[in-house]
Amino acid sequence: MRPVTDITIKLGQMVRDERTLLCWSRRRLAARSGVPWDVLRKIEVGYISVLQDALDLLIVMEASVGDLQLADHLRNAEARRRLAAGEE
Repeated sequence: MRPVTDITIKLGQMVRDERTLLCWSRRRLAARSGVPWDVLRKIEVGYISVLQDALDLLIVMEASVGDLQLADHLRNAEARRRLAAGEE
């Protein structure tokens, strides 16, 4: 399992905050996104194996453009960190 970092924690919080704002359960988001419930639970606490999953979840929930841009920036920063650490 990939390590939890400040960046993945922030991405997970963004997904959880958007889901909570919409008053959606994890099960509802899982059903709408196709991401399994147990994977969604891990993403929300920062265990994100596939970084694109966090961004895709925000897209499914129709997050604001600003949030999508921030999430994309965070995804790219974490991808660069993983690459530099030899994790990719």
